[in-house]
Amino acid sequence: MTILPRRRHTLQALVCCLLLITGACVTPGLPDDPASLENRARAQQESGNYRAAAQIYERLAARAEASQRNRFLLLAAESWYTSGERTRAMHNIRSARRPLPADLGLPLQVMAAALEVETGKPREALARLRTLPADSPRLISSDALAIGARAWFNLKRSDLAVAALMEREVWLDSPDELLANQQLIWEGLRAAGQTDIPETADPVVAGWLELGNAVADTAGDPFVERAAILRWRDAWPKHPAGEVLLPSLLGESDALRIPRRVALLLPQTGRLESAGAAIRDGFIAAYFDYGDSVEGSEIVMYDTAALGAAEAYRLAVTAGSEFIVGPLLKNDVSEIARLAPAGPPTLALNYLPDDAKVPRNFFQFALAPEHEATRVAQRAVAEGLVRAVALVPATDWGERLLVAFKSQLDELGGQLLAHEFYEPGATDYSSVIQPVLHLDRSHARHRALKSEVSAKLEFEPRRRRDVDFIFIAAQASEARQIRPQLRFHYATDLPVFATAAAFSPDPDLNRDVNGLIFAATPWEVSPDSNARDMRLTIDRHWPARAQHRSSLYAMGYDAWRLVPLLSGRKKDPLTLRGMTGELSMSDNGRISRFPALARIEAGMPEPLEPLEIDEPAAAPEDTEPVLPVGSGSQ
Repeated sequence: MTILPRRRHTLQALVCCLLLITGACVTPGLPDDPASLENRARAQQESGNYRAAAQIYERLAARAEASQRNRFLLLAAESWYTSGERTRAMHNIRSARRPLPADLGLPLQVMAAALEVETGKPREALARLRTLPADSPRLISSDALAIGARAWFNLKRSDLAVAALMEREVWLDSPDELLANQQLIWEGLRAAGQTDIPETADPVVAGWLELGNAVADTAGDPFVERAAILRWRDAWPKHPAGEVLLPSLLGESDALRIPRRVALLLPQTGRLESAGAAIRDGFIAAYFDYGDSVEGSEIVMYDTAALGAAEAYRLAVTAGSEFIVGPLLKNDVSEIARLAPAGPPTLALNYLPDDAKVPRNFFQFALAPEHEATRVAQRAVAEGLVRAVALVPATDWGERLLVAFKSQLDELGGQLLAHEFYEPGATDYSSVIQPVLHLDRSHARHRALKSEVSAKLEFEPRRRRDVDFIFIAAQASEARQIRPQLRFHYATDLPVFATAAAFSPDPDLNRDVNGLIFAATPWEVSPDSNARDMRLTIDRHWPARAQHRSSLYAMGYDAWRLVPLLSGRKKDPLTLRGMTGELSMSDNGRISRFPALARIEAGMPEPLEPLEIDEPAAAPEDTEPVLPVGSGSQ
């Protein structure tokens, strides 16, 4: 009974002795007071151990009072920068109090300029960089030119940005550094879009700007982009981008391939024949637009209305199809999803139920109206319109749109004040307009007052004043009746938003909905040359059908463009500026759509200028490189 306590006492004694011995060894030589730590940090700098110096300065900053904290953070940033760890240096300079001193050291001036570019102050960044001496060290000059280029890109002066990055090449040695620098030019030009080329531009700068303009309208399609790059290379055979950047860009597009045999599963007979035909025609139009890229590829069509989706799928797999597109109906998609694990990559043209298990290499693309309702809510909030009322049909379609609209409005801090369901096909909507605008309450007050006063009363109903805009979910024929009745019920000054179904391609039918803002496909509102070219392709190959200009053509066109992106799929996020909208893909293979927006003017859709809409939160500051990679070391 006494053995365990004795052992415990022995262990405690040994631990105490060890602590005394350790303390005796460490304490005298390495004092931990601020003055001693700062002396140690300076000694580490003088010996070239900048990383150790930075760590000591960070310890000092963590302990220091507010008056000294900035100084230690900036000293740590300078040491991290000199050691080549730019991201950690920027983390410290971001943590320093504002405003930063004007008389910073050279590395700190460069980082302060980078921070100003990040925070939307490109002019201030350029002014700070101009204070750097002409004989600055290589590392300083290299980074300063890269940051100056970012500032010029932000100011929409792509010519000056390219000139700065061309000058930067003087400070670069290795092929990897030169490639990284040209990639900075490429990324800046792609983000800038179409750029005016000054008449006085240096020929090499002009060539870069021409390259940016060549790919500005390729809509994120790697095959169309490749063709544009090859045309540019033929026009600029001696440009330096052709030696360094282009082999890298063309190598990336070579990794994508168009499958040799693509099966298209659509209804070609029966009640959905016209829908299937529109998607098919858009699909084949895109095939023709790919030109030489599709040489050796073939499209084989299967009629799901006649064969059934499962049988059409089995026949396509047996025939050796490398990629399958379709079917269209929701039930058919669920049916082939059960067969898909043993088949090739498949792009279904509708969504599986939310709780369904999604097979590997199974993708889903649909013109879901919920995307449009969500987009409308985003646009309204971006315009400062946050309180809404809604009119939707008493159908499953109407309820789905209402849920999507309200969910997005709530998420963005808006509020749906009231909604009413109307009967589809109605002609008189006063029974839902009056309560949603509180006109029924105004009439009730008038009746109550009239019952108490014998004199004749002048009366004009007053609608509620707490609403910013109206959302309607309606087919085109219904929208043409709802819009005038809203004006009649004193809502003339309220903006009205709708989904694509409210728009008719016939301008004569849109006279009663002028002013209506709706979510649409870029195909319908023609904001760029690609949509116009697509219409020309449809006109050329199917003139009898082109007059309908259905968004289903755009769906078929985008479906073909998705095939090579999904067939050679890497882990990179999928994004595509499509004819149906901005496309992106979630983890479950579901492709979401970000539609365009337009206002009906004189019966025609006029695209709206884009507004800033809330973006997802950025990555943590200490995990995202800020200064350019590939700028070498001092």
